[in-house]
Formats: sequence, structure tokens, C-alpha cells
Amino acid sequence: MDMVLAEMDEWGEIHKFVSVELQAVDITGSYFPAYNALTNSEMLERAPTYSFNWKNVYKRYVTQLIDKGFQHSMWKTIIVSVMQDTVLERILQIGNIASSPINESNVVFLGYKFVEDEFNGRFTPELSIIKGTTHANIVSGTLYKNSIDINDVKRRLKDKLTSRH
Repeated sequence: MDMVLAEMDEWGEIHKFVSVELQAVDITGSYFPAYNALTNSEMLERAPTYSFNWKNVYKRYVTQLIDKGFQHSMWKTIIVSVMQDTVLERILQIGNIASSPINESNVVFLGYKFVEDEFNGRFTPELSIIKGTTHANIVSGTLYKNSIDINDVKRRLKDKLTSRH
């Protein structure tokens, strides 16, 4: 767990707790110009030369959520997953993860976006998405998503193999 919020009594006994997982994104290429611009509240002079490695983020992060979500479902506690809204939307899409009402969820996603402050030009995170789901939804979304058409796979393989000769 990256962080835990706990309710304790005056004797140090924990009555409730919520786990918090923070997720960044894997990238390819150099993100330093974009990172430096963001941390210095500057605009980029030109488009950055990196892209997101969505499948790697998905497979690594969702594996953690399946494992940790299972524990929380057994304990009847909640795990909160915090990430940038674009990453969250992609993970939900790739994983075919169904939503559930917050009061029935044991996994809650919080997505944020960066908003520029008009007075000082700095970028600050702002909550933009709240989605509830369950451990079962995360597992079954992966198991029951639509299969890739084999003819599409064969076509892509053929294109790759014949373009190298």
C-alpha cells in the first residue's frame, strides 16, 4: 500500500482504514521536457517526444489491484486508486472494468486533471473522476472482454513480416 488512512481511538486501536494506491504511467521516449514544463508551470515550446505505454501500465497496475482488491474484499475494506484521469479512463477501457455504486464498491478510482491557475500560472491537480467498482468487476472485465479477431492478427503479422524483407 502506498498510503493508509486510519481511524484510531485514544488507545491506539484501529477501527477503520482505507488503503490508497498512487499510479503513474510508464512512457517511451523522453518525458523530461514535459515534466520540467509542468513542474515549472510553463508551456511547452513544441510537442513532447514520448508516448504512454498503456498496456504495460494496465498489466502491472491491474495485477496489483486484483491482488490487493481481493484482500480488501475479504476484509470488507476499501482501496482507493488515484491516478491522472487520462490514465484512469484508458485502464477502465482496456480492462473492460464495470462501474458499481460507491456504497457497493471495495475499489474506488479517483482521477485528477491538471488545471492552470489563472492568477499564478501554476498547474495544480483537481479531482475530475470518481468511479466505484469491485474486485469481481476487475477480474471479470479481463476474463470476459471481447476477443481480438484472428484475421486481424494474421493481417498485422503478415504486414510486419513482409515489410522487413
